[in-house]
Amino acid sequence: MPVVRPISVRLEREVDAEVRDIARRDDRPLGRVINELLDRALRMRRFPGIVFVEGPSGARAHLSGSGLDIWEIAALARAFGSPEKAREALPTLSEADMRLALAYGGTYPDEIEERIRRNERPMEDLMREYPFVRKIPA
Repeated sequence: MPVVRPISVRLEREVDAEVRDIARRDDRPLGRVINELLDRALRMRRFPGIVFVEGPSGARAHLSGSGLDIWEIAALARAFGSPEKAREALPTLSEADMRLALAYGGTYPDEIEERIRRNERPMEDLMREYPFVRKIPA
């Protein structure tokens, strides 16, 4: 468990109201929400061009303007055998974009590997988890 240092912070009224609304809506402790928002802000500052998007599976690191999550770019680089070959398949992805995505993935490998692992689950596992899903014949 990470070491937590308590601090006292005065939030502007609008910021306080929005953060409390997120905590209430997500049914999570206020301190955890504030910590996650700060963590994301620090990551975006460290990796300009990375943003976080919310979805059914939670917040995901995303390459702004690309339509791709960072885990997807990492998985493509792996599947094609190299970042260069993955870029050939995705010509809209610049070399700088690829470097940024892979640098983020290298800094937060557990996050990226967990996303890749969840995406590669066998169909049987998915159908057990989501019984309403039907496999479409190829």
